[in-house]
Amino acid sequence: MLRIVTLLLGLAVMGCAPLIQNSQLFEHTALLPEGTIPLTAQLVPLEDHRPEKEQKSLAHIQDLAGKVNAVLLKDFQRAQLFQELSIEGDPRQADLLLRGAIRSFTVQTVDYYYEYTPLVIFAFLGLPEGYSWGQVALALEVVDAKNGAVLGAYEASSRQQRKVTIYDTGNWEQHYGEEAGESFRQTLEKLKRAILADRDRLTRLVASPSNAP
Repeated sequence: MLRIVTLLLGLAVMGCAPLIQNSQLFEHTALLPEGTIPLTAQLVPLEDHRPEKEQKSLAHIQDLAGKVNAVLLKDFQRAQLFQELSIEGDPRQADLLLRGAIRSFTVQTVDYYYEYTPLVIFAFLGLPEGYSWGQVALALEVVDAKNGAVLGAYEASSRQQRKVTIYDTGNWEQHYGEEAGESFRQTLEKLKRAILADRDRLTRLVASPSNAP
């Protein structure tokens, strides 16, 4: 009897995804230092270029783009990616500018059969009722702050997915959205490593008046 009640509750909860909280999207394990580019940089806030459908799905998160920029700044600072990284001040005092766009930032659920009564038995047996997934895609440009030349362009994305069954109802609301949070962390990790891989080239180009390759 208890299992049947759990099944019915699970079907009801899975049919209506809860609102995602900020902590599930923007709190993650900090990026670790792996090297430093010996240049100063200033972050120009990334622009929100998400598709309209994605923006509507997370419309209850106020200033999502601002939160993305704040986490990016904090994570790159903690990872000591640059000699110094800020988001305020005179950009002419920096060696580099970081600018770019948020291409994707979303979390979705895919429900298979909870609404089809003949197939409820599959959920009862513990088979996946659906999937919850999060996706993040960011684009960054590294620009010479003195002359505006684009020295490097980087794109990174990540998609995390997990199986959801009716027996996840106890922690459904608590963990819903964490896939997007982990996707965000992995995307930042990829960007950090891609930029760091260009350390010698970026340092040389900033030292060259003509930015010749």
